[in-house]
Amino acid sequence: MVDVGGIFGVILMGFLSDKFNKKTMFLSPSMILSAIDMFLVAFTLSDLVWPYYLTIFLTGSFFNGPYKLIGTIITLDIGNRIK
Repeated sequence: MVDVGGIFGVILMGFLSDKFNKKTMFLSPSMILSAIDMFLVAFTLSDLVWPYYLTIFLTGSFFNGPYKLIGTIITLDIGNRIK
């Protein structure tokens, strides 16, 4: 579920960063939401199956989205410097 959420998160993060033309605006909120989701998984959702899968999905989307976006920003920056 982390990988499935990561695919969704990468697409959503790329769409939002292109729509608002600000690549780094969504990094901090997404990482904070990822930390909250990881806290929920670690301490509260150990017995419940479907909320656990949903939370793992959200953790993957909130974590992998910024991770891939940072790699994209670095690649674009390096490409713009080489002329």
